[in-house]
Amino acid sequence: MYAATEALKDAFNPNQGHGSRAIDWETRFAIVNNEAVAQTVTTAQEDGQISRMAQVMNGVETPLNLATFEAMGWPLNGSVVVPPKTTQIPTAEVGLIMPKLSDANGVYAEPQVFTATTQGTFNYIAITISWGHAIPADFTVQWFNGDTVVNEVAVSGNTSSLSLLNYPVEGCNKVVVTITKSLLPYRRCRIAEFTPGAVKVYNKNSANSAALVMNIDPLNERITAGTLKITADNFAKEFNIFQPDGVYAYFQERQKLSTQIGALQNGGSFAYVPMPPHYLKMPSLKGNMSKLDLEAVDRVGLLQDTIYTKGVYRYGTLASFVDEIAADCSSSILYPNSFYDLSLYAYIASMSHAQALRMIAQATNTFLTVSREDAVVFAYLGDQVLQTLTAADYRMNDGFSPSDDEIYNTVNLEVAGLSVENAVSELAKVPADGTIANTVFYVDNAVITTTAGQYSPSYQPSVNQTATVTNGELIIQGSKIINSNSVYSYSQRQTHEQAYIYEAGKSNPFITTQNAEAVARYLLDMKALRRRIVKLNYRGYPYLDMGDIIDFNTGGDNTQPFFITRNTLNLDGGMRGGLETRER
Repeated sequence: MYAATEALKDAFNPNQGHGSRAIDWETRFAIVNNEAVAQTVTTAQEDGQISRMAQVMNGVETPLNLATFEAMGWPLNGSVVVPPKTTQIPTAEVGLIMPKLSDANGVYAEPQVFTATTQGTFNYIAITISWGHAIPADFTVQWFNGDTVVNEVAVSGNTSSLSLLNYPVEGCNKVVVTITKSLLPYRRCRIAEFTPGAVKVYNKNSANSAALVMNIDPLNERITAGTLKITADNFAKEFNIFQPDGVYAYFQERQKLSTQIGALQNGGSFAYVPMPPHYLKMPSLKGNMSKLDLEAVDRVGLLQDTIYTKGVYRYGTLASFVDEIAADCSSSILYPNSFYDLSLYAYIASMSHAQALRMIAQATNTFLTVSREDAVVFAYLGDQVLQTLTAADYRMNDGFSPSDDEIYNTVNLEVAGLSVENAVSELAKVPADGTIANTVFYVDNAVITTTAGQYSPSYQPSVNQTATVTNGELIIQGSKIINSNSVYSYSQRQTHEQAYIYEAGKSNPFITTQNAEAVARYLLDMKALRRRIVKLNYRGYPYLDMGDIIDFNTGGDNTQPFFITRNTLNLDGGMRGGLETRER
């Protein structure tokens, strides 16, 4: 469970279900020149007491709303906080705060200047500036190559806290932002985030609705991926495939989206819960291009579309196999220390990274989920009840649906038995004329790498492969790996009782005689003893995580524990939620 404060939990369920609540959400994506970010040095005059220049390019665009002791700057409704000194609360997001106050008309007697410089020159598709809670009305942005201004844009009458300057510029090594007037009088300049790229925000003001789904499969029968779907108006044709400019230019498949959901607390300020990041699929247009649908998947969904081809038959710990997958798909993958305890002979045939991870989860009695920091996590189910849901959280009359899953009393588990043939045999033939160099290609079960005419095959399932070219054919030879599968049966069937069989473990090289009994016991426990399911329509709590243990109070005693397998959050002005849980 996300570490939400009690105040925030109360905001998502005010007055024990009898109060009204205000919900806010936003989804951001950015296309950033990361190389330019790495080189950028930012300079400006700062308020030495509270300003934190290092946060101006840290990717966080929602800073604290700070009380600054300026005229009209400290409302007493709890919506602002006392600014911490630079030596206090290192995690507080402050950003750049400049020292000078604007006058009664918002004008700065001395223009406030921010500069971002790089050692090399870069091409920028856009510049995005997040002003936080101190919006400038008038400002100018200049792009430089050396001392030469290559582009200049003056903005007047601005009222937005996020400025997307959609001006592609080539050969730039310095950007200068000059602020001359604030939107409100007696305000200091503030920059929450400076981004060498394009940042786009969808929220309840710019989109019709959003639907976010998080889910797991504790039995690992299938790959489960979290999803995000946003529906927005496109009347202005901002997304136009026939004229690829504006927002269209920034949409890329697998673009990372960051979402947060917030609720209004008693003090009058919104507090937010960050959700797991998602990755964009190609957007679609509907209704004569008046509606834009954005669909995205979490990292597990992203790994369903990428293929692992580097598996080799070897002996190693489960941890080492996961590390190889993580390195190949450039993802953070977290697993328990117990993964170091099991060593085995195995290989991973060519398959999606997500499928390979699913097999390891099935062999370890863990489930796959995605953290809010975008790591794929192998997690065990806990035992401690973290929250009790009552009639204040859901509707007893039509929103609470308990039921039983299918009944099984026997598990038949396929167990891998891998061995290597002594003989060397021909595995595949590939047409080859000797001219292919420095490339990778695929045929049958082989991944063939060529470098300067030398062929290196990786053919599964086999070891000790060689490749020779004879008469225009590339011949791959090696020792085959033989899988002598067996079935491990575990049953709680009573004498003369009919067998209800659950079959699992198909073609999973990580289920061996070493762990077969533990896997079978876990699966049968889930299918025989812990088969009760509760689905409910509830208020919607984004701080709940997959696998969290909860119970229900239905008017009498609390039920036995359940764990969360699916959390659906529908945002369309307010928020509606749907939970699916399974008996723990």
